[in-house]
Amino acid sequence: MNIKTSGKLYIAGEYEVLSKKGNAIIYGISKYIDFEIVESNEFFYQTRNQKYVYQYENNEIIDTTNEHLLIMEALKSSFNYLETKKIIIEPFGINIKTELEDEKRQKYGFGSSAALISGIIKVILTKYLKSVDNELVFKLSVLTQISTNTLSSGGDLAAAIYGNMVYYERYNLKWLLKKYNKKDIADIDWADLKIFQFNTNQKFAAIWTKKSYQTKQLTRIIRKKEYRTARKIVNNVYVNLVNNKYLELKENLKDYQKWLENILANDDLVTSEIKKALEITNKFHLSAKISGAGGGDSVIVLYPNGYDFKALREELIKNDLELFVFWGEWWILLIEKISM
Repeated sequence: MNIKTSGKLYIAGEYEVLSKKGNAIIYGISKYIDFEIVESNEFFYQTRNQKYVYQYENNEIIDTTNEHLLIMEALKSSFNYLETKKIIIEPFGINIKTELEDEKRQKYGFGSSAALISGIIKVILTKYLKSVDNELVFKLSVLTQISTNTLSSGGDLAAAIYGNMVYYERYNLKWLLKKYNKKDIADIDWADLKIFQFNTNQKFAAIWTKKSYQTKQLTRIIRKKEYRTARKIVNNVYVNLVNNKYLELKENLKDYQKWLENILANDDLVTSEIKKALEITNKFHLSAKISGAGGGDSVIVLYPNGYDFKALREELIKNDLELFVFWGEWWILLIEKISM
């Protein structure tokens, strides 16, 4: 039995999604982490061709390796939920293979941690439950992030679990932090949470800077007026994606990039690599913006039907930048990695 979770790119909504009733548009790309459940007489998971065995006794997971905190906590979240449903858990193995890093194991910045947590949970629930609801997987993934002190906005999880183009409104964090220890927390409605897929014919590429970045707290305080400005742009992005308004969407992305540059300036998170990627895309009359928190990782690029990437690719090669191009409509996604 196999399931996949997607990598992610933010179309719009970075930082704004953290505000009260904040929203975002995230793209669950067709680069995945693959999870395979296999029969076994012992509990184990295998990643990067290395096998790790753990124990499960008296409703408790015993980790003897201390190697992968996120994996172990995702296992615990899954097992704890199944225990509340009185489900007997028998030994099994999980094989994990990722496309979200290069051959040197350097991450692309496509949200691999979120894809890993949610994938572990989803494949285990799929094994034991008759049907698995994506929202349940999302909730258990958020609870895992809380337990590992790696809480994100949740947009990365939404993209990983739902895939393709996703509209996301964050849950009420204050509400959740008061209630997350309740036994039935994963089965009740979460205040303000909204996630759904939607259809668009618009096409996106990504430029990888080859620089990784661990999201940190901004020193700059974002004002309510600035949040309102960003939310208006995000809403326009959604409307223009749904209605396939390429030229309008192109302007929306430029507007959000300007907004990001303004709030990131004090923390010096628009790196020289990002600036170069944006400069090159502007030279080729494409609309691009930072995807994510800034500081490294990727730039997302909107491109028109029939676009010829040859000249752009050559320019990126000269600047040690790597291009990923996503072909096709949202439900049929093919990816071409144009290697450097």
